[in-house]
Amino acid sequence: MEGDLFCASSYAFSDEDAEIEERKRGQCNECSRPASVCLCDTFPHTPLETKGNVLILQHPFEKKRKLATALFIAKCIRNCEILIGRRFPFVKFPQLKEVTEAAKQGAVPLFVMYPGPTSEPIEDVVERLNNGGLGQGADGADGGDGGHQGQQQQQQPFSKYNLLVIDGTWQEAREMFTTIREHVLPPQVPSYRVEISIDEEFPLRTEPASGCCTTLEAVARALSVLERSPEVEDALLKPLVKLVSIQKRYSPAVA
Repeated sequence: MEGDLFCASSYAFSDEDAEIEERKRGQCNECSRPASVCLCDTFPHTPLETKGNVLILQHPFEKKRKLATALFIAKCIRNCEILIGRRFPFVKFPQLKEVTEAAKQGAVPLFVMYPGPTSEPIEDVVERLNNGGLGQGADGADGGDGGHQGQQQQQQPFSKYNLLVIDGTWQEAREMFTTIREHVLPPQVPSYRVEISIDEEFPLRTEPASGCCTTLEAVARALSVLERSPEVEDALLKPLVKLVSIQKRYSPAVA
């Protein structure tokens, strides 16, 4: 149904009741993991500051999955927000409108992380932008203001950015991307469809193809390029390393 959003349960529990239920289940309130396999000791004491913002569009089903990793990103870096839904109309998600408008005005570039035939390695796009080039935007169209004027102007090296990430299974992500594509990657706007390369895999579940990875790993790799800081990448990968280690005890599929 169009505009479906994830919403809290309709059962009327007080905060005290919810806390009692959490204790009964032995679940950590911070990382939403069972207390016996809590990941909180892998999070930074204080979420790291980044020069850009990460906006995660999460499918409602992904939020409920035991191996979902988007929450850990928000625990590791301060400038991260998770929006939950199947469709993301601007009227209900003004955050998405804000990052799109910022890109349209040329104020802050928007990187849309979604692999495909028209996506580019994020390293290549960032290098061009930092060198004052236009790069490619909007699924392969020239970035910048477009037209003759856009051809003459050069994009200045960026000091801020917005990174848009889709979190769900490949089928869910494909459906979500289809609903937002024309809004976040309009023609002649400096928004960039990018992909990341995987140097080391962290298998948590069976992936549909080689080179697939968790949302957490994808964001860690992207931020290592955007921030030029190994500290951010290392901080993000710590909970993933521990999570994979835990999964190895219970799942023969995790080698």
